[in-house]
Amino acid sequence: MYWYDSHFHLTALPPSWLPTQDLMGGLTVSTTLVDSQENIARTQRLSGDWRCAIGFHPWYVDGPLDWFGLNQLLADYPRLAIGEIGLDGSTGMPAMDQQLRVLKQQLGLAKSGRRVVSVHAVNDSEMTYLTLRQFPGIRGVLHGFRGSLVQAQRWQALGFSIGIGPRLLMRLTERNKEMLRSLNITLIHLETDAPNYGKDKSLTPNVLPELAHLLAVSLDYSLSELSQQLSANWQALWSDYE
Repeated sequence: MYWYDSHFHLTALPPSWLPTQDLMGGLTVSTTLVDSQENIARTQRLSGDWRCAIGFHPWYVDGPLDWFGLNQLLADYPRLAIGEIGLDGSTGMPAMDQQLRVLKQQLGLAKSGRRVVSVHAVNDSEMTYLTLRQFPGIRGVLHGFRGSLVQAQRWQALGFSIGIGPRLLMRLTERNKEMLRSLNITLIHLETDAPNYGKDKSLTPNVLPELAHLLAVSLDYSLSELSQQLSANWQALWSDYE
């Protein structure tokens, strides 16, 4: 059985980290241009189907942004995705109008360049979803989903996949299990968001089989069935986007 981590921060992991044999690939995401450059270099050293996303995270859009540098990297590496991008309405974040301008500009790059996107949407009153509706045809993953079934179905109706990670799977309620069973199974992915997990605990993508077990139980799938389905989902995400 093989697994793909659809969202993690490679540059925040120790340089010595290596995936276990059952990790076949994943998407490493970036937050700033400097992070993007390091992320590309480290992703290229991994063996398997590892993809890299670059871009400006909503936490870091307050101040000058090197759009020329971002465009140059996208031109130099045609297989790059764009992410982690989106909106965050939490206390202390950059002004929402600035976040929104940066998001729209990056979505424009994704649409014109046919790039997969990794999306961050936190405390945003669904503004990220409403903004994505203005850019039909973009394909991507909504990272770290913890919302309602209705919200998930709206994203899936846009053609977006839902990233299911530890914050949901390690605190499963019956309501969440019911929500997971009601999703379009062809539009979900497993993620760790490694190394991020609370204030006192960090993860690596190597915990993905543990998360897969929790998801399989929730969906009443065997691990083999789930591995086959998620592998097919991974390949479909990148089809026609090379």
